[in-house]
Amino acid sequence: MDDIHNNIIGMSHSHFLRRDVNPDAIREFIQMMNRAYSDTEIDEAWLFNKLESIHSVSIGTATTLDDMTGHEAWFNPATNTALKRELSWHFWDHYREYLTLLKGWPHEVVESIDSLSSEILSRIEDPQRPDNWDRRGMVMGSVQSGKTANYTALITKAADAGYKLFIVLAGVHNSLRSQTQSRLNEEFLGYDLDRVQKLTGSEKRIGVWRAFPDHKRVYTLTSSNEMGDFKTAVAKQIGIPPSNDGPPIILVIKKNVSILRNLIKWTQSIISKTDQTGRRFIPNIPVLVIDDECDYASINTKKPEIDDNTGKIIEDWDPTTTG
Repeated sequence: MDDIHNNIIGMSHSHFLRRDVNPDAIREFIQMMNRAYSDTEIDEAWLFNKLESIHSVSIGTATTLDDMTGHEAWFNPATNTALKRELSWHFWDHYREYLTLLKGWPHEVVESIDSLSSEILSRIEDPQRPDNWDRRGMVMGSVQSGKTANYTALITKAADAGYKLFIVLAGVHNSLRSQTQSRLNEEFLGYDLDRVQKLTGSEKRIGVWRAFPDHKRVYTLTSSNEMGDFKTAVAKQIGIPPSNDGPPIILVIKKNVSILRNLIKWTQSIISKTDQTGRRFIPNIPVLVIDDECDYASINTKKPEIDDNTGKIIEDWDPTTTG
């Protein structure tokens, strides 16, 4: 039953891609699915609420990315080309083909992901832009509306463009962080640190690396294990700092004060410098930070959790602290 409902939700993305979404249109789609799955009982009420929540919220860029103050145009999203330099797709090509050929996603859905991710890419900075720069913005979407697929597409394109360090903030729970890491392992890295070949001890190829033997290397300092969050000791032991000459590095971490502090200390210890104002920055290493749960554990958006023994706010879950 769950597989059938998930299949219907998946098909709804292509069905409503260029159609107006309203209650009558959703009911008509459900009746069409009822005929397609005539031998199975579909929970129409649950499905209606689910589809309405997915398709009634549009996905688009926020006003912070519409503000072009200080931004230097460098990429044309209409042609998927850089304005002043050559840019060839590798990670994006593999991800696109993986979605289309191996996961069976409709062509229209993949086109939509391509279009939106290119629009966002054009609004962040060229990773080869000299001097110090900082660009921030927000993209909004409802649950199950393809947010992970969209920011995975953005990551693959940004890696092709020259971004070298990717930090994905995946909520505050181990299970969600692990789930996000597994998805990126399959669709960007092509391996999982927790899955090795029994005979050789090397990483087992999965996802894009299994599908495309020429898939380029991506490093990670986190794993899909529920306890595989960022650890300073592990990062130092592996000894792979971000470099413009090396492969991209991706970290999938919880939005947890201790984890964030350890990550900041690690970057400060190996690559960060201080500018004339005393502010820390990462020199010559373009970094892309994606907050997958920006509405959770951010400034004053959630009632902080209280320690039952002391009656005080638990600092690691204090929204004001993580914000």
